[in-house]
Amino acid sequence: MNDDMNGFKNTMDQCTSISIIDRQKSIKWLAKQNDLIVYEVFKLQKKHFHRFKSGHPNENPILMAQVSFFEALREYISDLEDMNRKNRSTNFGYLKKVSKNRAKQFRKARLSPKHEKLLNLQNVILNLRDVEGYSSRDVSAYLLKIHNFEISHTEILKFEKLMKKGKEHDDSNS
Repeated sequence: MNDDMNGFKNTMDQCTSISIIDRQKSIKWLAKQNDLIVYEVFKLQKKHFHRFKSGHPNENPILMAQVSFFEALREYISDLEDMNRKNRSTNFGYLKKVSKNRAKQFRKARLSPKHEKLLNLQNVILNLRDVEGYSSRDVSAYLLKIHNFEISHTEILKFEKLMKKGKEHDDSNS
């Protein structure tokens, strides 16, 4: 029995050219992924299985399934790495960083404290600009004098442009 296991292990090592440690890491990585990624890996496995079967028709089908699974997993991981970084070397130690980088892409952008304060004073700013006819420099001076909030006139112009663009967007959706 041990001879069969050693022979099987050696055949796996030769067919996949992936070390046992990397195979284990890749399985752990796959276990943490969502169902869509698992589905994509199994779709790739099917393609690899048929290629392997046509090249080695007399091979053990269980071995072919395992080899095709690890080849599909390696291909999917390398495709992910290629998309997410400039350095194209395949390194399983980088998998944790890939997942963290993907998570960072989906985070909401945080507003600066000045932008949050401008949001709080939005009505005051728009009222001064539209109704009172203040210039952006006058609004900046007013905010410094009355609200003790220092901000440049260019930031006020950018903020006003952003607010008006948002209102137009809201009006078009209604």
